[in-house]
Amino acid sequence: MLIALFTANLIGISVARSLHYQFYSWYFYTLPYLLFVGLPFNNDWFFTTDVVAARFKSNVTQIQKSTGAISPFSIVLRMASWPSCSRTILPLLHNLPINPRKCFGQIFLKKKIIDKHFLCTTAEGTIIFDREAKRIQRNRASQLDDYNVCQYVKDEIAYRVADKVFDLTKFNDICIDIGCGSGHIAMNLIKENVGVIIQCDISAGLIRQSKSVVDSEVPVLSIIADESMAPFRKKSADLIVSSLSAHWINDLAKWFSRCLSILRPDCPLIGAMLANDTLHELRIALQLAEMERLGGIGLHISPFVRADDIGSLMSQAGFGMITIDTDELTVGYPSIFALLYDLQGMGESNALRNRSTHIRRDILIAADAIYRSMFSRDDAPYPATFQIVSFIGWRPGPLMPKPAKRGSQQASFKDIGKIIEGKMPFPGENCPK
Repeated sequence: MLIALFTANLIGISVARSLHYQFYSWYFYTLPYLLFVGLPFNNDWFFTTDVVAARFKSNVTQIQKSTGAISPFSIVLRMASWPSCSRTILPLLHNLPINPRKCFGQIFLKKKIIDKHFLCTTAEGTIIFDREAKRIQRNRASQLDDYNVCQYVKDEIAYRVADKVFDLTKFNDICIDIGCGSGHIAMNLIKENVGVIIQCDISAGLIRQSKSVVDSEVPVLSIIADESMAPFRKKSADLIVSSLSAHWINDLAKWFSRCLSILRPDCPLIGAMLANDTLHELRIALQLAEMERLGGIGLHISPFVRADDIGSLMSQAGFGMITIDTDELTVGYPSIFALLYDLQGMGESNALRNRSTHIRRDILIAADAIYRSMFSRDDAPYPATFQIVSFIGWRPGPLMPKPAKRGSQQASFKDIGKIIEGKMPFPGENCPK
């Protein structure tokens, strides 16, 4: 009898606790959506300095004139790892006072921008790169004490991408940074060009690093998601930027198509990625060292896309007014080991699916000698080349910039020197007296 009562009591407690947990799980994760997402927009829910009100009710610049500034905030979304729990995606607030109005406003913005289907979807088709390995590499890199010291290449290229944003004549309410890293682009944007920037990266460690970016003039919203899926709603962004992240995406054709669908008409995609000549010195040195000692070569350097292929992929996706620029950035190192350490600190280690898992020490020593003998220069004993491909593409629309008609030029290239020296006027100006 006592055993039966004890068993019944134990079952009752277990059921009660299970119901209690399920109720509170539903209360915290689902109830805010039911209460606030379906209601009409009202400015009373938010501070007047909240970027949500600025985006959906009025212009950011008008709010800046009336209040003086826009309070930056950050949200990190923890995505569910299985589709049946996709609706339990919840915002984790960081560095914010507990304020219900601001919290509900951020949930409202997330519902308007994030496409939950792509948060819980994995890439299909040919898999060249191991995305999980890349996530682990970036997380480990973010934990290094000298992480910021290794970001010189990413900082430089992000500055160049932001410089292209400065050239845009229109104001971009919502800018999405796909593959943000530790916020390299956000720290270079200004409030005169961008209203709010939404950062997306697969690495939680890099998202935490991006929170430490305090120099950004633009309010920042961060989400943890696979940037190869671009988990945003259609026609939800005025500008998409990406810096040194797209070269790790397996299906670039589908990624460009996703970016095109996210953009509104007459809005651009501006980005940069590594191209096929990147680290060719290191690749040759490792291959020669392995051929000498092993009689074969391993996959230690990831393949990169060619510059002309990027233009073709963007054209097939439907972009217009495509511009492709190629540049080379050469960095000198004291040894091959310093180069490998900095690549690890950048989170740019090899992530091929069929990569070689290890490399012998004697091969590295031999590769160091080969590297120096073949590529050494007076100013850099171990030069490493980073070939950068910058691209700009516009979603077609009635106001999209169009090239000038053939034969409409008013000056000749042979007269550029005279124009610069002041001997000839600029087109449309009178001759100097």
